[in-house]
This record gives sequence, C-alpha cells and structure tokens, in this order.
Amino acid sequence: MLKTPLALLIAGATLVCAQTTNITIQNPGFETATLPISSVYGPTANLLTGQGSCPGWTAGSTTPTTSFAGVIGLSTVAGQGWWDGKNAGFITAVGPGTVALSQTLSAVLQNNTTYTLSAIVAGQPPAYVFNYSIELWAGNTRVAASSKYQGLQNPFSGKDSVTFSSGPSHPQAGQPLMIVLSSGVSAGQTSNVGFDDISLTATPGIAATNVLPQLAFGGGWYTALYFTNTNAGPVSFPVNFIDGNGNPLNTPSGTSTTVNLQPRGAPWFSSRMPDRC
Repeated sequence: MLKTPLALLIAGATLVCAQTTNITIQNPGFETATLPISSVYGPTANLLTGQGSCPGWTAGSTTPTTSFAGVIGLSTVAGQGWWDGKNAGFITAVGPGTVALSQTLSAVLQNNTTYTLSAIVAGQPPAYVFNYSIELWAGNTRVAASSKYQGLQNPFSGKDSVTFSSGPSHPQAGQPLMIVLSSGVSAGQTSNVGFDDISLTATPGIAATNVLPQLAFGGGWYTALYFTNTNAGPVSFPVNFIDGNGNPLNTPSGTSTTVNLQPRGAPWFSSRMPDRC
C-alpha cells in the first residue's frame, strides 16, 4: 500500500536538446610545452616568470613572487599516476592571494545552451592545503565554478565538473568563453594543485525541468522509467527524488542520480524501493 507520495524531478535540457559538441581547447592536457626548469618531480615551466612555455595557457598571480603556475613533466615519475599523458598543469600558491592558469577560447557564450566544464584535479605533497577552483567565464564575468574536492587531505585526485545553462537571454551572450584554473590561499598557507584533461562541452537547447509526481513504490509496487536518446551523440541529465514536502527522498539510488544515454540508447531506470510504513 502506498503510504508516502514520491515525486521524481528530472532537470536538464538534454532530454530534448540537440547533440552535445566538444568546444576546442588548445593544449587541453598541457602536452605541448617547453620545460627548462629541473625539479624533484620532473622538468617544469613557470609561466609566471617566463621560464618555459605552454601554448594556449597564460598565468596570473596576486600572491608573492615565490608562487608557481605552469606545467610539470611527470613522464619521468615511476608508473602512471593521476595525470593523463606526460604533462600536467600545476599551481603552487603561496599566500596571501590567488594564482591562476587561464585560456580564452575562440567560442563565445550562446543563449539556450548548457555547458559542462571538467578537469582532473590533484592535491600533491608537500601542500599544506588543497584549495582550487575550475571556472567558466564569459568575457569579464564568471558564470560557473566548482571546487568539489577543496579542503580534502593530500594526496588526492579526482574528476571535477561544473554545468551551466545560459538561458534564453544571458547578458554575456556573444562574449568569448574563458577557462580559469586557480588556487587561492590565505597568509601563511601554501597550496599545490595539479590539473589535467581539461574539457568543455556545449549542448544547444532550452533548459527544461520536468516533474513526474505520485510514482508508486511499496507494497509490491514500483515505477520504471524508460528514456530514449534520439541524438547521434551521448547525453546525460540529473534525476532528483523528492518527497511530498519538497525535501530530498532517499532511495536505493540515493537522493539523486545521473542518467547517461549512449547515442540512440534507451536504458531503463527504476524507482523501486522497499516497503515503507
């Protein structure tokens, strides 16, 4: 017998949008670089001091001159670690202030488009803190940022991403997109952060929120949903469960999940739950 109403909130334009495309980023894995500086971790380039180069990327800092922003060659390190390829972007921020690697893209912000920026991030010893941000800018305005793993203990690495929908009439529409990778620290702090495998995708379409209320569960009943991707490229969208009061509802899939559909794919998703009183 159904005792508690369940609502399924499906948020995201990818249910009805056009094909997702990859926006071109120059040197997204920092693989093309001149690394004239020797270090215990491998050869490096410090773009803040003009020692070496990394096409596509520029560095900036408001911290003391002992900070570092550039590239480190990790191919000489035994084995394969968190990085992809032979190089990675790297920031050592000595507080107080912020250090950043950035790249202005040829693409501009489009209306009715969902953007997803992602990167591998890693905190490396001997960092005292792990502070970072991956950011998407349009012109001189930051439109999205993520620091999902910020503050975790070193060493640590993981894939972080942030999604932003521009809406029908964004004030920065037409402005060049810019990617910013940064680390900010307070006085007396030092942060070492690595970045690799930077990507940015764009999915045209009007963002939409769809609600399916009163899905059955309990007493032997459950609801299964089937999603179909009619596009030639993969799409994904979040699914959030909420109760009758609008609060997150815990299910065997948690309070939310992400549905990933391959091209022309049609997996099913079930809200099946144990009986509830």
